[in-house]
Amino acid sequence: MAAGLDGLKNAYAYLGELGPLGAVLDELVPLLRRLQNPELLQWAVFESAFAAIGAAEWEAAEARIGEAITISARNGYYLHEGWFATHLAWVARLQGHHGAALDHARRAMGLAEGTDHRWFATTADVQLACTLRELGDTEQAVALLTSARERAEREGAEGHLLRCLGPLAEATGCPDVLADADALLGQIRAPAGSAWLLGSDSYVTIAHAWTNHGEPTRAREVISPLLHAAERQGWIPALAAGKLVDGRAAAALGDLTAARSALRDAVDLAHRHRMPRIEHDATAALGTVTTAVVPP
Repeated sequence: MAAGLDGLKNAYAYLGELGPLGAVLDELVPLLRRLQNPELLQWAVFESAFAAIGAAEWEAAEARIGEAITISARNGYYLHEGWFATHLAWVARLQGHHGAALDHARRAMGLAEGTDHRWFATTADVQLACTLRELGDTEQAVALLTSARERAEREGAEGHLLRCLGPLAEATGCPDVLADADALLGQIRAPAGSAWLLGSDSYVTIAHAWTNHGEPTRAREVISPLLHAAERQGWIPALAAGKLVDGRAAAALGDLTAARSALRDAVDLAHRHRMPRIEHDATAALGTVTTAVVPP
């Protein structure tokens, strides 16, 4: 029963299906505690943080990931501890706590260094790179993303390769990288109305790269599945970031009404849920389209 619920948990967790995930975890976590199975318990506790991340309940998310790290360290699963620390970096970055994000990502890199686990090491590199990029260090971010891409370019790591390619396309503006990222994104197969919500940065960065490349229509096509899934599930960070990208693309197309609506939503969500980077960027974009005049 525990093994079956654990597999079902994974399907719901990475699609961000928070209602079904919660129902599975309510049964699975007590079962694993009774069985005294720390290997599966660390993952169940860790993935219980996804509901808190989706709801932008940052302190609860950090506490649940912290508990997973405690279970992992107590039982010698140090490589897994690195994966959990990577997600602490993500949560910190979403809140604009860049110093903490850097610390968590570098710790995760150290825990994965010298291992053959390309998923964990790659994702730690990507989180560090995205944090550095937000701090304005594009050169170092591109170097990290390039090395992470090389590590991930092996069969079986497509999702982790996509985590690299999206930010790399956005940071470099390289059309070949963007084409590769877009093609890989197009290979995602999810149930109708769903998206890879745990990989939301991939949709966001690829859509943003398309707008920068002068293809805002493609940008809106890329972000649409993420927006629909995030609205249906109430996944606040993905919804706020998606609205920002969609608003920018709509503005580039001259659809100022749609742009203003999306950007106002992004500002409101980011302000209410303490995501200062999105709030800042959406406010700046909204200021541009608010002063624009629609031609007669």
